[in-house]
Amino acid sequence: MSDYTGSSRNLAQVSLASDNVFGEDGGALQIPTVTGSVDAGYAASLVVRVDTTTAPTSGCAPSAGGGRP
Repeated sequence: MSDYTGSSRNLAQVSLASDNVFGEDGGALQIPTVTGSVDAGYAASLVVRVDTTTAPTSGCAPSAGGGRP
């Protein structure tokens, strides 16, 4: 239980403004458009931007087939 307590304490210190994922827009670009109904079912749509201009700084791309290089 002590691990959970420490984790929740750390999480409480993070805000949308300081988060490296959602900080740029306060999370607004991570909210999908949802259409549909309970009877017909729901569909969610989210535009995801991919930065292809930034050079990777660590890690490596997976080999063909998704296996480890």
